[in-house]
Amino acid sequence: MLRDLQVTLNKPVNTMYSADSDMKTGMAVVGNHDTKKADFPTAEIGIGLAFVDKERIPTGINTARGNMSDYDPDFINVAEGEMIKMVEFLPGDVFGTDQYVTTGLAVNDMLASNTSGMLKRAAAGVQSIYQYTGTHDDNGYILARVKVLQAPRTN
Repeated sequence: MLRDLQVTLNKPVNTMYSADSDMKTGMAVVGNHDTKKADFPTAEIGIGLAFVDKERIPTGINTARGNMSDYDPDFINVAEGEMIKMVEFLPGDVFGTDQYVTTGLAVNDMLASNTSGMLKRAAAGVQSIYQYTGTHDDNGYILARVKVLQAPRTN
């Protein structure tokens, strides 16, 4: 899940890429300009990331339902080849994601994406603009609060 907590409104979001593998909303990806596909980074990085989101359009029998949770699998799971929104946050933005690793994580740690698209505590020497500022309770779902910094830092 990807939640805008305190973000710049009306910024452009790239919708021209498709998922190069199965993923979930809120995962960190990088785009390949030549193939127009987005996939997980091949090495740990904390700069130049986009975060996966998708339109909340029910499929199958769910089209008959009136209200659906944002956490419904129709809205969370992204299949390989499916078109996605690649959200790039600006300095000062604060967002939430449930696609993170809690191991060894403390408030004010810098975050980086691992090769599975999950945010984690950045390894020593890895530059990052994503700072962990605690958790956000989204009606029972615990999200990592992430603040985007102007200049990269290391842990």
